[in-house]
Amino acid sequence: MLIRKKGDVILILIFLQLLYIFYLLTEGNIIYKKKSVLRSTIALKTDNCRKPHDMTNFTVCRTLPFTKVICEDPLIPRDYDEFGIHFKVPNSVHVIWFGEGLKFTFYNYLALRSMASLQRPKRIVFHYSIEKPSGPHWERAVREIPCLAFKKTDEPTSVLGIQLDQPIARTDAARIEILIKYGGIYIDLDVITLKNFDELRKYPVTMGRSVEVAFSMGILLAE
Repeated sequence: MLIRKKGDVILILIFLQLLYIFYLLTEGNIIYKKKSVLRSTIALKTDNCRKPHDMTNFTVCRTLPFTKVICEDPLIPRDYDEFGIHFKVPNSVHVIWFGEGLKFTFYNYLALRSMASLQRPKRIVFHYSIEKPSGPHWERAVREIPCLAFKKTDEPTSVLGIQLDQPIARTDAARIEILIKYGGIYIDLDVITLKNFDELRKYPVTMGRSVEVAFSMGILLAE
């Protein structure tokens, strides 16, 4: 194949550069962070970071720096908004982990971490039926989120006399029972929080909608 134009050479070089960046991004779940942010972190001190080729403003790290979440200050409870309106929904978060031998992934960690960081709840109650998770991502979540609490919760087996044979049905029933009993915010462990839920805490009940014709059980709020 003959390269006839200078522009073709430039396009090929750009393509090769993109391939190299893709390799860096996919090698060992490497994560990009600005160098200025990581300059004094544990990650740099333990030589987990390096500067990729031709990317002067970034450093590539194999591990995230350790930072602890600041939960709600018990001396300054967030029971009212800035206009003095009382929140109906408690500032507590509930998540469910039913089953055994399940892998707690990096995505699960991000779900917990993002909710804790942006909502700053009084507590995140981790409801588990058999065993707590294990592994590096779980250990990191426990270490970083001081308001993480644990409660052994039995899986519902029936509702109104109807047997719940499917795991998803038992989980759906459990999240409703938990919110009826305690109130608060329920999220699935595959939900990444982008902003806090205080605006929705003013209402008695809030449900999400993932498609136009049906409600989603992935995020629920109840007083």
